Amino acid sequence: MNQINNLAMVIKEKGYLSAEGQNAFTELYEAIQKDIMAVVKRYVRSEEHKNLCLDEMELISLASYEGILNAVKDYDICKGDFLARYKSFIHYTLNNGLKKQMKQSQKSLSLAISIEQPSSKNKEILIKDILPDNQETFDDSEAEEILAAFASKSGKDKAQIIEILAFTDGQAERNEAFCSLFNVSEYSAAIRKKVSRVKAEFRDFCLEQGSFI
Repeated sequence: MNQINNLAMVIKEKGYLSAEGQNAFTELYEAIQKDIMAVVKRYVRSEEHKNLCLDEMELISLASYEGILNAVKDYDICKGDFLARYKSFIHYTLNNGLKKQMKQSQKSLSLAISIEQPSSKNKEILIKDILPDNQETFDDSEAEEILAAFASKSGKDKAQIIEILAFTDGQAERNEAFCSLFNVSEYSAAIRKKVSRVKAEFRDFCLEQGSFI
């Protein structure tokens, strides 16, 4: 235990970015790795969270980096063991990670709904039109994060189809954009079918991202 306490003090006094701090951080992580895994697993499987599809690996990563650094800050070796302090701080870090995951899932679901639900103005409702009154603004940059994740999984061409659906106003304008994308002169039944398949695939992707809401 004294070794763990001393390593935490090295990180605090020398700074995480220093060579000594980096070495101490690596040693400290290796020393408490099993404790980190146990804490995260208990958190994910707790009565409060067991029905949520949490990204356990992301939370482990958060607990391993941010969790340690949060506990190191203001740590005083004379006031107790570092591991006990870490375990008392880690739930705050994990709760922030949970909020981030839920926020991302809400954005994914909003984008999925924006492509599927009808509007009086357009055949697809725009993102800004489907946000609940109590939800923060969902700007284009946040939608682009979701599209980038979808492109990484399913391909850039499919992501471009979703981008046209989400950000192009008016069916005529969409049809023109699809013709340009597919390098054809008219929006045919074959293209319509392909767009429909990609919409369904994207909807499923978003539901996966937001399945714990």
